[in-house]
Amino acid sequence: MRQQLQLLLLIALVIALAAAGYRILFGSGPGYELVVVSATNATAEVSGESLGAIGPGTLLPVDSRVATGEDGSARLQYGDNAELLLEDSSSIQVISADPTGLRVELESGTVSARVRQGAAPLNISNRGRSVGATDADFTVMVGHSGPMSASSQRGRVSLIGMGEQGILEPNTSVHTDQENR
Repeated sequence: MRQQLQLLLLIALVIALAAAGYRILFGSGPGYELVVVSATNATAEVSGESLGAIGPGTLLPVDSRVATGEDGSARLQYGDNAELLLEDSSSIQVISADPTGLRVELESGTVSARVRQGAAPLNISNRGRSVGATDADFTVMVGHSGPMSASSQRGRVSLIGMGEQGILEPNTSVHTDQENR
């Protein structure tokens, strides 16, 4: 009887470990995906291959490029606590999206970000310059010829490659004409 009980406990343990392993490998992840919430006059491509017009629910993997046309916009969600809004005539490329954070390259145009406490870091970069936060609302603008501006509406924003400032305080802005390469 004792051997049968031990065998039964061993079988239950193996089943529990198998179920946990299955959830880890195939279960729903923690939400480290960039998803389109809404889009108007916006397109995407992945590794140079066009996805065409994007709409709600479209997943944007690493190496995706999203572009909005005139009068276009795209609202993108990263996990539960981070959101990007591409304004008209803007384009970004997704550099990385994983548990360490979201990093996008703003090629041109304007992107507004809302990052809530508990979110993975969100960084918007351009030609070696970077603007990022873990709990802030901020906007980044890049012109076709290289100037870059950033403004913080809420929270502290970190700056890299934009002059002497390392932190952008709430309700302040910074602009640079310099172009890092």
